Amino acid sequence: MEEGFTITGNRDRLSFDRKDWKKKLAAGLGNKKIKIISGMNKCGKTFVLKEFYNEVKRQKPFIHCLYIDTAQKVWNNLFWSENLVKESENLGTGPAAVFIDGIQKITDYPRAIEQLAGISSLDVFMTFQGIFSLVCPEEKIPGNLYEEHLLLPLSFSEIKRSVGETFPGGASGQKLMDFYLGYGGLPFLFRFNGDRSDSTEYLELFARSLSFYPYTDTKKIRNPESLTLLLEILGRKTGENLSAGEISGFFSELRETMSVQGVLDYIDFCSCRGIIRGIEVSEYSRKEGLWKNLKGSKTYYFFDLGLRNYFVSLETRDYKGMLPGEEREKRLKNCVFLELVSRGWKIREGKIKNKKNGRIDFVCTRVSGFSGNAESGALVSQGSKESLQMNERTEKIFVHCSASIPVKPFSIPPELDYREVLSPLLGINEGWKKILVTEEVESGVYRGINIVSVKDFLGGFPL
Repeated sequence: MEEGFTITGNRDRLSFDRKDWKKKLAAGLGNKKIKIISGMNKCGKTFVLKEFYNEVKRQKPFIHCLYIDTAQKVWNNLFWSENLVKESENLGTGPAAVFIDGIQKITDYPRAIEQLAGISSLDVFMTFQGIFSLVCPEEKIPGNLYEEHLLLPLSFSEIKRSVGETFPGGASGQKLMDFYLGYGGLPFLFRFNGDRSDSTEYLELFARSLSFYPYTDTKKIRNPESLTLLLEILGRKTGENLSAGEISGFFSELRETMSVQGVLDYIDFCSCRGIIRGIEVSEYSRKEGLWKNLKGSKTYYFFDLGLRNYFVSLETRDYKGMLPGEEREKRLKNCVFLELVSRGWKIREGKIKNKKNGRIDFVCTRVSGFSGNAESGALVSQGSKESLQMNERTEKIFVHCSASIPVKPFSIPPELDYREVLSPLLGINEGWKKILVTEEVESGVYRGINIVSVKDFLGGFPL
């Protein structure tokens, strides 16, 4: 049902192994909160909802089920919230579940959600195009009425389980890893069985569809070319800490005009759409052993590697190109970011106070024993309500990225020099796990820090 465009692939049908998602949704049966599957367009929300619906239908004892695809004309009479609520109430007594694919199509859907939450013995599961808690903040819908599950495009592990054996080179081959790093995890891509020209065309069509969004405020988002240029800038500046003023300055360098408020409006649009996420910075004082959240700038990452790589490759303006090593580093950081989010970690960038080389790419926290990336209410946005305050149920890890490791000068035989790349991690006086992810070396341990190859990290390295 997800909107945008259509394209024909080389395979009739693909089935993806997203069993972890069905487990997360099954855990919500009976808790009476609205379960919302949110995320960017084309990431597979409809597939997950439909698969879970089919599973619930087979359960015993029997649960009355209603599946509503808002893209089908047969459901046009339910586009008003009152009609949708009435149809749900007509399921009768006993356990019942309603599955709504595309709740944003319903007129006054915030009101419909509040009313559905008040129906006893009814479980409600729905998909939403974008990040629900950003589009509908607390003042629109109380966060205690729903739990939000952020669905990402396919992770590398999901791709290996689903199509690895049929992909050219097999599940363990380098071709599958290279394809993921280059083209990302949008499910439809794997209909092309690794064909790079078809995959590139698909990403281009998908990128062009981004400006067509049901929540677009035409007073704020008036120029699709400016939106494209913003995403090109953020792609080239992936992993760098940026303020809105700095981004506005990049537009000026390219002989374009974009005010600071305009930058904020366009970034808000992309964040609500589930295209990017901005993470904030926390500063660590070695003297006090405390973290302090900083304001004013964020570090931006894309929710799909292929989409980021597409915008980086545009070269539509006279923009200073990146060196190959610099691009590898940024791509590595973005794929590590996606893996951490998919495993349920809340992420900030770390900065060690008064240390020259004191930046840590990811300071991550989550509730102990948490599995997956179900996020509720305001937590999904990683906004001002999130902090790094710890309690007895919270765990933490530190993750840093370096695409390559330098060699010690004059060393015979050549010996890797970890001092500079590990300096930020060694500057943290905390006993939590510390990880360096790299592309070039085999996994191992150096001075208590886990050195992990990107292939092992994406393949399920225990965090």
